[in-house]
Amino acid sequence: NSDEGIIFHPYTGGVMVQAGEVPEFCDISRNPYPKHYVNANALLKPARAPMIASFGFTSNNGKIQDSQTSKGWQSRFDDVIPTDLPSKDSED
Repeated sequence: NSDEGIIFHPYTGGVMVQAGEVPEFCDISRNPYPKHYVNANALLKPARAPMIASFGFTSNNGKIQDSQTSKGWQSRFDDVIPTDLPSKDSED
């Protein structure tokens, strides 16, 4: 991780990932996407749980989260190119 806006905070139960100084609002139907969110998504994708039943009782336009909406929310930046990772041609 070379994105200085992504900070890992270890604690007794695991680690918390901070992406940026403060939370950012974004509309995923348009660009620009929050840089630190995209970079954190790329870093954490290999560790992502393959199945999540639900992120809880949060609402997306009045609909309670289920496994499909939770998976969609978790992968919302998967098709965005991160700015923090070396290119596939790089030797790093």
